[in-house]
Amino acid sequence: MNYSKIKFIERIFFSDASRFEFKRSLMQQHFNENFMESDKFPHATFEGRLNGFDLQKAGVQTVEAIGTLTIHGVSQKKTVEGQLTVSDKLLQMDAVFDVRVADHDIKIPRVVFLNIAEEVKVTVDFQFQKIE
Repeated sequence: MNYSKIKFIERIFFSDASRFEFKRSLMQQHFNENFMESDKFPHATFEGRLNGFDLQKAGVQTVEAIGTLTIHGVSQKKTVEGQLTVSDKLLQMDAVFDVRVADHDIKIPRVVFLNIAEEVKVTVDFQFQKIE
């Protein structure tokens, strides 16, 4: 694939908020229904720009996405470090980052506070597609 005309990468990704996964299915159900209020806030989104890449160089590169993360209807500025894979057939980014639930107005009752982390680990992987 020829990437020579790409000057920058802007990306919006979203997730069905009810698909956040946990080790225990009951914890996942309670978190998504009671705390995330997935019926009221069905999507989590990140809109931003990718920096620090060279699309003429095949392989894996460490990059930075700077933008706005919206979860539970609350938007926060976020910088995410990730790995961009560049090849003839693929342009893909993988990242793992932490999100403080309090930053997105997700209220965890004291009764279950010890069972749910104040920060949750978010893992994303996606392939970029050219939009005309």
